[in-house]
Amino acid sequence: NSFCTLLAPSSTMAAAQHSPVTSYPAWDFAALDKAVEKPVPAGAPRVVLLTTGAMNPVHRGHVAMLEAAARQIDAAGRGVVVGAFLSPSHDLYLTGKFGPGKFLPATTR
Repeated sequence: NSFCTLLAPSSTMAAAQHSPVTSYPAWDFAALDKAVEKPVPAGAPRVVLLTTGAMNPVHRGHVAMLEAAARQIDAAGRGVVVGAFLSPSHDLYLTGKFGPGKFLPATTR
């Protein structure tokens, strides 16, 4: 079981081409809604973790980093982690970093 609730699009998106994103997936926020509704100790803030980067590809290390952050926040009594997000960098940034077509498109990451 993970300390973090990671949200993913409700439908799988294929990585056939690097085409501009014209629409965005429907995100399922039910897990986050449920976590936010849980009672927390008086005065404890609810915390949502966010990490950014190429995520090319997303791997277990990215998830482990969020889980470690959640454990540190919990151990320090700094809040209650109710969710976590991985935010991949946009394709234009990765084109400059890796070169055209040498990375997974944002819709896949």
